[in-house]
Amino acid sequence: MPNLWYIGHLQVTPNIIIAQIDQTHRKEGFWNSKNVTSIVYIHRERLGRMIDSSLRRSIILCIVIATCYAFNRQCPPQQGCSCISKINGDYEIHCPMNERSSFVVTVQQHDFIQTQCHNSPQWDSFNISELTSTDDIKDIFFQMCTLPTSLTLGEIVKKFGVRNVQKLVFQSFDDMSGTLNRKHLQGFPSLQRLILSSNGLTNLSSDLFADLPQLVWLDLRENRVRLSPGIFNYTPNLEVLELGNNMMENIEPRIFDPLKKLRLLNLWQNKTVELRSNGLKEVPADLFRGCLSLTNVSLQRNYIESLPEDLFKDLKNLSMLLLNFNELTSLPDEIFFDLSQLVKLDLSKNHLTSISSRLKSLDYLNMSENKLKEIEDMSFNFMPKLRIAVFSNNYLTFNTATSNPYWDDYGKKSPFYSCTALEELYLDRNNISEIFGDWMISTLYLRILDLQFNQITQLSVEDLQFVSNNIKVNLTHNQIKVINLAHVEEIAKYQKVPRDVLIFVEANPIKCDCSAYDFLRYLDKKLHPYVQNYFHIIPGHLTCQTPERLADVEVTNLKSKQLKCQISDPCPDRCTCWLIRDDETFLIDCSYKNLTSVPRNIKTLPSHNIELNFTGNELTRMLPLTEIGLDDVQISKLLLSNNNINKISVDELPLNMKVLELHNNNISRLNSDVLQFMKNTSLTELTLHGNPWTCDCDARDFLNFIQTKVIEIPDSLEITCENMDVPMVKMTATDLCSTNTLIIIVVSTTIAITGLIIGLLAALYYRYQREIKVWLYAHQLCLWLVTEDELDKDKLYDAFISYSHKDEDFVVNELVPQLESGPRPFKLCLHFRDWLAGEWIPTQIARSVQDSRRTIVVLSPNFLESVWGRMEFRAAHSQALSEGRARVILILYGEIGPTDDLDPELKAYLSMNTYVKWGDPWFWDKLRYALPHSPELIRNAIRRKIFAKHQPCIQISGEKKELIHTNNGPETPAASTPPADSLKIFISDEKEGNNKEHLGNLSPTDCSTKLILSTEELIKHNFDKVQCTTV
Repeated sequence: MPNLWYIGHLQVTPNIIIAQIDQTHRKEGFWNSKNVTSIVYIHRERLGRMIDSSLRRSIILCIVIATCYAFNRQCPPQQGCSCISKINGDYEIHCPMNERSSFVVTVQQHDFIQTQCHNSPQWDSFNISELTSTDDIKDIFFQMCTLPTSLTLGEIVKKFGVRNVQKLVFQSFDDMSGTLNRKHLQGFPSLQRLILSSNGLTNLSSDLFADLPQLVWLDLRENRVRLSPGIFNYTPNLEVLELGNNMMENIEPRIFDPLKKLRLLNLWQNKTVELRSNGLKEVPADLFRGCLSLTNVSLQRNYIESLPEDLFKDLKNLSMLLLNFNELTSLPDEIFFDLSQLVKLDLSKNHLTSISSRLKSLDYLNMSENKLKEIEDMSFNFMPKLRIAVFSNNYLTFNTATSNPYWDDYGKKSPFYSCTALEELYLDRNNISEIFGDWMISTLYLRILDLQFNQITQLSVEDLQFVSNNIKVNLTHNQIKVINLAHVEEIAKYQKVPRDVLIFVEANPIKCDCSAYDFLRYLDKKLHPYVQNYFHIIPGHLTCQTPERLADVEVTNLKSKQLKCQISDPCPDRCTCWLIRDDETFLIDCSYKNLTSVPRNIKTLPSHNIELNFTGNELTRMLPLTEIGLDDVQISKLLLSNNNINKISVDELPLNMKVLELHNNNISRLNSDVLQFMKNTSLTELTLHGNPWTCDCDARDFLNFIQTKVIEIPDSLEITCENMDVPMVKMTATDLCSTNTLIIIVVSTTIAITGLIIGLLAALYYRYQREIKVWLYAHQLCLWLVTEDELDKDKLYDAFISYSHKDEDFVVNELVPQLESGPRPFKLCLHFRDWLAGEWIPTQIARSVQDSRRTIVVLSPNFLESVWGRMEFRAAHSQALSEGRARVILILYGEIGPTDDLDPELKAYLSMNTYVKWGDPWFWDKLRYALPHSPELIRNAIRRKIFAKHQPCIQISGEKKELIHTNNGPETPAASTPPADSLKIFISDEKEGNNKEHLGNLSPTDCSTKLILSTEELIKHNFDKVQCTTV
């Protein structure tokens, strides 16, 4: 239908009547023009009725009225526009832009100017200006208009001639979406009221009201606005804010903070009621009366101390209630009774001491930062849908009788045991001291368990058996000292599929002692792989608090193999003892204790390897292991470095040791037996540097030892000779014995010649040495050549006779009488006479051999059958080998048969040594020669003969004669060595005359009377005749 009708010479336009906000009366205007017939604006429905009822009458009446007004008022001329004056001086200007769109400006004197747009005319063609009677107008209305693009609303109002606008209303009743910006509102410095309702506005820029500092009233109703942060920063004087019917779901936090003068905030017909940060201390009981469709209520960040019991009675559909950041101390028991649809409840940051129940639909509950000390056991029985529970920053323990009266097979139960749908449980910053069984067993869907900043002191495997396969347990910042994972492999051995169970334990005062051994094995991945599938312990930067030596050391930097814990008993005084769990080693650390001697009677842990550390003391010797009580234990390390030790013996070294440290001591030499011992043990590491090693020819074995590298010797380049800087590993044997070349040549030549002579003599002596020595000994010449040294001065016996008891007659009747009598009697050790009755035979054998200078073995067929006899031979032979001396005298008594049937040792001895055979004419001489003899004793014997008080007489008895002049050789050897070819003696008369006669070559048979010489002459003559022959 066209907008204009022509009736006769009248042009009629249907007009739309708009109801103003202040409910002013409807206005209809008529106006005339010189060139245009009178035009009347009539509502379209009225026009239809007029035409239908009395068309003629109405037309005539309108023409009359229009004519009267047209000629009675004068409108301001506007190019292309028509003006209609009204009775009270108001007028209306109509500016058609085309056939369908136009601007209609209504001016009501002293009141307002209203601009109506029909069919969205373009503001570029708007040319109305210099209106009359506008000086005191302060209100401007724009209705059903689009926003100008090239002009601002301030520029349009300026064309009207209005200078001091205080109220601006812009209502398009259309969807302007996000086209309104700061530019459109420029030019209103005094504006106090701005009404932008019913425009379909959505996003408002934060600087939209930047040019309206005097704004007091802002109406944004019936839009879909989303308030940008900071949008009210430029309106500090705002007192009334209308935000109703915007379908707002949330409002940016603290967006109203700049509105310090705000008195009224209208949020009706939104999806949320936001009353936070308004300084409210109390709310009326009927605040939400009748709000049956309200879903969200926020009363956070106020000062509310209490709430009426019926406050939420009508909120049947309420799903979110925010009461955090208030001063609530308690809540009425039935305050949430009617909130059957409540899903989210936030009561955090209050002063509540208890919690209400019966919220069966509750999904999220936040009670953090209150003053809760306990929760009744039944509090959550009616919350089966609770998924997230936040109870951080309270004083909960769950250990009081009222809050935790029940136990089950898995230990104590917490108040959440019936919340089987629980997914997130935040209990950080409380006083909880243990992990409750229902958190592990009942809550199958638990994903987050936050227990940080509590009082949990220890963890065991039983505390980590969570049924949920996807859970994060935060145990950081507790008081956990022990994480005991003993027997965890038994529990996890069936967990083949990895689970996402994460245990965070950072920032706990962990004790890094033996109790942490399995935990460190877990971190080292030395436990069964299924343990890693069962749970993952995340240490983060977890550091040790104790012991002091490991304080602040991260556990990830420790190795289970190196972990040691201090043991106080057993442990020697002034020492520190450690147990190393990984290899069951007991470490006795006596290092740097200023010890001058090794502690005695050291006690150890049974079935443990022992490590002895005596580093850095003042020790001069390492005692034999038997003296310190460690002869029957396994010692793997012996650390003796940085002491003042000058000698090492074999009996001081453990047989099974692997490490021996001797560096930085005062050792100058290692004996060959020590070196051999080290080669034959399981020793793998030896330190020797920093000692004043003596480098001479005797050190060649030591040089060979360190150069062959049989044993690893660290810092071998630092092993040097005393007063030399050349490493011994780079030296040769020649370097150890080097001297001046000329001296070497001279000495070598001399030695070579001397050696040749000596060699010649030695060959002769070696060929006839026994005969020579026997002859010298028999004639008592050069006895120093055949005497024993001083080493045997403490021996009790000259000889120990070893024989079979079957040969006892021979020993008793033949050997003993001859050897224990005569001018040089020998002291013999005999079984039947000198052994202690009842003492262990091997001990007596060992002692007899040890206390005797020689061991005489009567080797007979009977002896070969005697077990004890063979033992006595071995003991004597072993001593002889260890001392490098001939200690065994073998008497062959009887036929012993082939030597191939003898014991290996005896056979070897017979093949390499001479023996005395019974029946040999020289038997007694050879035997006495083999026995110990001292030159001093023989010299004394000579002196006794010379200076005897009795008459010096050499008398050969008849028995002696027989021995010498026997016609037939005796079946048994003579009692003395056969006489020499001639016997030289000095004889004289009994008279004191001067006649002397030298009787040379006198046979003993001729000495039937006493031949007497004066003492003086005897001495003189004897000394003149003494001869000494060295062979």
